[in-house]
Amino acid sequence: MDGVFASQRGAILLAALGLVAAGVCSSSRSIRIEPVYANDGGARGVERSTFSPDGTLLLTDALEAATVWDVRTGRSLYQLLGGRYGGGGYAFSPDGIRLAAVHGTVRVIDARTGKVEHQRDGEAFAAAFSPAGDRLLIHGEQVEIWTPATDNAITLPTQNPFDAAWSPDGALVAVASYESVVEIWDAKTGALVASLPHDETVHHVRFVGGAIVTATSRHLRRWDAGSFRQQVEIALPYYGIYVDFAPDRPAAAVILLEREGERRGVLLYDLETGVQTRELDHAQAAQVQFDASGTRLVTGGHGVKLWDTRTGELVMTLALTGERDHGAPSPDGRLLATSQWFEPTSLWDVASRERVGLLGGHHGAITSLAFARADRRYFATASARPAERDETAKLWDRETGKLLASLAHPSAVTALALASDGEWLATGDGDGAVQLWSTQTHRRTLRLTDHEGLISALELTSEGLLSASHDGT
Repeated sequence: MDGVFASQRGAILLAALGLVAAGVCSSSRSIRIEPVYANDGGARGVERSTFSPDGTLLLTDALEAATVWDVRTGRSLYQLLGGRYGGGGYAFSPDGIRLAAVHGTVRVIDARTGKVEHQRDGEAFAAAFSPAGDRLLIHGEQVEIWTPATDNAITLPTQNPFDAAWSPDGALVAVASYESVVEIWDAKTGALVASLPHDETVHHVRFVGGAIVTATSRHLRRWDAGSFRQQVEIALPYYGIYVDFAPDRPAAAVILLEREGERRGVLLYDLETGVQTRELDHAQAAQVQFDASGTRLVTGGHGVKLWDTRTGELVMTLALTGERDHGAPSPDGRLLATSQWFEPTSLWDVASRERVGLLGGHHGAITSLAFARADRRYFATASARPAERDETAKLWDRETGKLLASLAHPSAVTALALASDGEWLATGDGDGAVQLWSTQTHRRTLRLTDHEGLISALELTSEGLLSASHDGT
């Protein structure tokens, strides 16, 4: 349990002192900001997000730690140390009650509290729960089927495994390997049931309906899950670098390696007929993921897009700013989580195309804190950490502690002021600029550059805006 996760349910600190803060104090009640980090990896460098099967939790996987969030409240529940630098992975159980955290050692955790329930030491880097949620398929230098309740494990004598998957009934396990073969194993006895030969390394294997689907860098194949005979073979026009299979539909999405002078989008294939059905225009896509229904596809890379796979229609475009933008659909398809490098994870309502939540706070020390005198809707915080690209002011809901907006600045934000009625937020930065923002639209309405030094203080009054600077004015 030691070192597994860092709970965010600790003491409340005063952000006004410039300390690492988990919350702030008001005269009436404690308000949690989730999270406001100085050196924690939970909200920075997020590479991907994963919803729990019931859609109530979201795991954001970052450089140094993963954070589990309550989707309904926008609050972080706990952190799992290790993250992408730790070379591990995470998987929710089918009922969403438990979470497997894999960083060499495999730990089964209560998904809501972060409490470790079971642990298995080893050198694993991935795991997947069985359909019933009672066993784990552990993937490392070898493949194991582990029953946490009894701590019993079956080691499969497979060579150089690359990927592994459960059958829908949990009776079989398929293991893809560098040895150009997919082996089918009995999950109860550990006996080899069948071998599916390939002509190159098999990167992906999945059970879809009554079939087994496999992917190499140049081919997609469909096999009958009863007779284990190959039914369909699809030759890709060039090397595939990313593939996803629809959960319950015979469909695959493939991103191809770019060739000089050629722009290619995301290719969709029908795995029953072997026919390419669509080419989606997202030439710089680096990630694809079907939703639970298999009728919509998220593509990420330079921006995130949502597609209808039946018609090829572009449903939603989010013009994000990074090269490693990632999107993840919620199980019911109503929400889309997007992750950007060094930016908070956003939640979007697919129907309205509007952002409905921001998860994550500052990456640097808090430099300023502001409350409105009369209005109790908002408070604001500011941070400065150029190395982590956190030169932002953030607006929060005073009652719930929910992050409402992150306002980027060209340099460190050094001063804040909220108007008495809460309608306006003034920010000052290290370059001597003063900016005025609407708390309703989160848009900048005014920028003043009269000062020549760092802004040290601001005040919004009924008569106007007062500012003080290190330039002596």
